[in-house]
Amino acid sequence: MRRLHFTILIILLLVSEAFYLLLYSHLAERLFLFIVVSLVNSRMFVLAWLLIRKENIPSPKNFLLVLLLFGMMFRISLIFLKPIASDDIYRYIWDGKVQAYGINPYRYSPDDPALEGLRSTVLPEEINFPQLKTIYPPFAEWTFLLTYRLVGESLVGFKAVMLLAECITIFLLLLLLHELNIPQINIALYVLCPLPIMQFMVDGHLDAIGFPFLLLFILLWLRGKRLHSYIALGISVISKLFPVVFLPAVMSFEKGGRKLPAGLIPTGILVAAYLPYYLWNGSPLESFRLFSMNWASNGSVFEIIWSLVLNDQTAHVIATALLVTWLGYVAYCNKSIIEKIYLSLFGFFLLSSTVHPWYVAWLAVLLPLHLRWSGIAFVTLVNLAQVPLVEYVATGVWNQAPWMLLLEYLPVIGLFVWEGSNKEAHHSPIITCWADAETEMKESS
Repeated sequence: MRRLHFTILIILLLVSEAFYLLLYSHLAERLFLFIVVSLVNSRMFVLAWLLIRKENIPSPKNFLLVLLLFGMMFRISLIFLKPIASDDIYRYIWDGKVQAYGINPYRYSPDDPALEGLRSTVLPEEINFPQLKTIYPPFAEWTFLLTYRLVGESLVGFKAVMLLAECITIFLLLLLLHELNIPQINIALYVLCPLPIMQFMVDGHLDAIGFPFLLLFILLWLRGKRLHSYIALGISVISKLFPVVFLPAVMSFEKGGRKLPAGLIPTGILVAAYLPYYLWNGSPLESFRLFSMNWASNGSVFEIIWSLVLNDQTAHVIATALLVTWLGYVAYCNKSIIEKIYLSLFGFFLLSSTVHPWYVAWLAVLLPLHLRWSGIAFVTLVNLAQVPLVEYVATGVWNQAPWMLLLEYLPVIGLFVWEGSNKEAHHSPIITCWADAETEMKESS
């Protein structure tokens, strides 16, 4: 039976690779094919995990190597594709080029005449919303600059940097699994997950650079190196800003005056990173303000709020108030640090007006450490958010049907509620490992 399960698993993974390679074909329109492959391989991923968790497998070392090899094969085989579902990578490269010529990336929009001399055959024509200044945080901008200096306008070169970040992420996940005495086969929940594979290796999204710092924060925090961990968290914040929602949870583990560095160090890094761009005649948060208050795509609870108030600004204010309330609850409930990080991020996505698929990859990187079926459902079903892109590309009209949002979010929210009410979900071996690790750390400090 063990051999049979292993054989079936290998067949599933090989079929997944065959679907990935279909993206190089001309069997259908590229965007439609991208969506089909992401949905099919997400189902393959769930089936593969169901087989893996049965534990009817060969020796752990050999099996772990098989998982890692397939994870790397999936990634490397896609790196040579041109972006399909998103053109964000062109903005990344443009920002790097602008900085390489000594220009503040937050000062001009790509279509500004002041940047006319930087034009090439591809840039900035391929950039979406060229009338808007860049939105990306400072560490992301530094990465763009470094990458441009190394590989110029090469798409493959940029994605190679994302691949390097992925390798570091996987290495840190393995360290954390070992640190917490969690079975290392849990790495499959990330290395085989189609969401980061396709979003980072096909479209080249920058989120990959933030994961190593988030994991480094967790590792250092567990080892009792709190000040160093806060620095790592701060760098993660200036790579994507999402991790700022973890601050209340992180501060809740400190007492008295020790709460101060837990909040001030990441916040100080954020301010210090942005300040030079303000002083350098830039407007770093201009596009962020526009995006956060006027954009809406693939929201869940936010869409319900908007349907009740029928006003974007009011809906955003209400959603923000609910998020603050949720983060306060998470901070002061009796849960482990990893649970609090997961819950903070999960609530943030449910209350956000915009939830792009690559955003949810931030949940995917937590799954090996915090196995939750709500997370597995989210990282697989969020691919449905790309279906309206087909109509948008053809007509310029964005239309996400309510039934599609229900199909995406009902299973996710249903599983999340079940996990919250199910005692076994709260006392899994993984949670126990986290609780034990935290207890040992508190006793030693």
